[in-house]
Amino acid sequence: MEEKSYEELWELLDHCEKGSDEEFEIYKRMVELAEKEIGKLEDEGDLLKLPTGEIGCCVPDFLDNYAAPMDNLAQIYVKRKEYAKALPLLEQVLPIYRTLEISDPDYTYQRVYATELMIECLKELGKKSLATLYEYELKFLKSNVLNPKEDQK
Repeated sequence: MEEKSYEELWELLDHCEKGSDEEFEIYKRMVELAEKEIGKLEDEGDLLKLPTGEIGCCVPDFLDNYAAPMDNLAQIYVKRKEYAKALPLLEQVLPIYRTLEISDPDYTYQRVYATELMIECLKELGKKSLATLYEYELKFLKSNVLNPKEDQK
């Protein structure tokens, strides 16, 4: 695939067949670009000085642009039963969703779906103990975070 920008890759996704090899390759390239951009965050740190003099941290909402292709590529790998390839993507996606969830609780749903995929991968790769810990987190999310939100509706 010729060198495309992240935005151009998003546009290509709108014009390719869902589940195709082309879609798969686009997601792979998007993940490569996202990993480079995430690496740049290490030095930036988005700290803000608040009027009170305290230092606050801004949650960069653009992180979802990086999480989405990783999440989608992980889903494709799981469908192909390539769990070892999906696992590192999910390991990156989950902290992004946790971070985004701080300022937007709707990301809890994304975190739940990614956690379910993580559990499936861990079980398939024989990592039962770690899968159990993620299952515990998933139960907590579903019972204490999602259900109270739905009760308020």
